[in-house]
Amino acid sequence: MSDPAKEWMLGLHGHEDLVGIEEVLRLVRGGQLRGTDMIRRVGEPWRAVAEIPELAAHLAVPAERPASGRFARPSEKTARFRHSAPGRNEGRPEPPGRPTPRPGFESLSARYFSPTDLMRAMTYVFQPSKLLLAAILLVPAWIAFSATRHAASRVLQAAGLMAAVVACCAAAIALCYMTRRQVEGIPPRWREGVRHLLRNLGAALLLPLFAAVSLGIPMAALAAVASAGRSSETLTAVLRHAYLVPFLVGLLVVGVGTLFGLALMTVTPGLAVEGGSLRDAVRTSLYYARTQGGRLLLHGFVVAIACAATWHACAWSLGLAHALPGVVGIGMGNIPAFTRAVTEGMRDGLALAIPASVFATMSVLSYLILRQEDVVYSTDGEGREETRVSDETPVG
Repeated sequence: MSDPAKEWMLGLHGHEDLVGIEEVLRLVRGGQLRGTDMIRRVGEPWRAVAEIPELAAHLAVPAERPASGRFARPSEKTARFRHSAPGRNEGRPEPPGRPTPRPGFESLSARYFSPTDLMRAMTYVFQPSKLLLAAILLVPAWIAFSATRHAASRVLQAAGLMAAVVACCAAAIALCYMTRRQVEGIPPRWREGVRHLLRNLGAALLLPLFAAVSLGIPMAALAAVASAGRSSETLTAVLRHAYLVPFLVGLLVVGVGTLFGLALMTVTPGLAVEGGSLRDAVRTSLYYARTQGGRLLLHGFVVAIACAATWHACAWSLGLAHALPGVVGIGMGNIPAFTRAVTEGMRDGLALAIPASVFATMSVLSYLILRQEDVVYSTDGEGREETRVSDETPVG
C-alpha cells in the first residue's frame, strides 16, 4: 500500500516512484522542475507545473546557494540526466566551448527541455507558417531546376541543380529556427525564419558548395573513366573485369552524400539552437560525430525514413493532381516548354515542403537529445541555470 503522503508522480528521468509535496516543492524551487514539466497527483490527469496553483507560486522562488559557495549538483535521485560513470570520459574528446551568440540572439545552451517538451514538438511539423515558408523557398528553385534540366548546356543543368540544393539548405536553416521557437513555446512567424536565414546566408551557400565539391570529384572521375571506356575497347574490357574499382568509387559517392545529410542534420539545428557561427556549428557537429557517432547514425536513419515516407506520399498526391488534366483529354504534348517547367517545378517543390518541415523538426529534436547527453544542469543562488559539460569541465 502506497504512503498517502507521497501522491505526486513526476515526468522526469529517474523519478519512477511517488514523492511527497515537500520533495516536489524542493525540485520546483531548485529549478529542476520547470513550468512546462508534466506532473500529476494520484487520481488526477497529467498537467504542467505552471497550471497547478500550489506549485506555480514557487516557480520564481530563488534557490538557496550552498554554504560552500559552489553550485550543488543534483543528487542521483533528482538528476535530469544520468551522471557520468567513473572512467566514462577517459579518452573522450574535449567538448567544444559554448559558442558566442550573435547580438540579439539568445542561446538555448542553458535551457532544459523535458521528454514531454520534445515529444510535443513532433506535432509542429504541419505548422502553416512553416509550410508556407518552405514552399516560398523551394518552388522557385525547383522551377529553375525543371527549366534547365533538359538544357543543352551542362553548365545550365549544373546551375539549376545547384539552385535546388541551395534552396533545400536555406529551407532547412529557416525552418530549424522556427522549430526552435516552437520548442520554446513561442508561436513561430515566417518573417523570423527569413531573418535567421539572412543572418546565416553564408551557411546556405557554403554547405551546398561543400557537397558539390565532395561529390563532384568522384563523379567526375567516374565520368572520365566511362568516357575513356567508350573510346577504347581495351579499356572497356579492363573495366569489365575490374568493376570493383568503379563500384568502390560509387560507394564513396554514396558515403559522401550520407555525410552531407548528417552534417545538414546537425549544423542547421546548431545555428538555430546555439546562435553561433557556421564554424562553431561545424565544430559541435564533429564533436557529436566523434562522441555519439552511433546515436547520430540512428537519428539520421530515422529522419531519412520519415522524410522519404512523407516525400513519397506528397509526390504521389501532387503527381496525381498533375496528371488529372490528361484524364479529361488535356494532354501535356502541346504545352509550351516554359509552362511545363513551371507546373513540374511547382509539383516537385510543393512535394518537398512537408518533408523539409519534417527534416527540420526532427533535426532540432535530434540535436537537443545529443546535446543533453553531455550537459548537466544545476541552479545558482538566484534560480538561474548553469550549464556544465561532463563532470568537471565548465562550458565557455
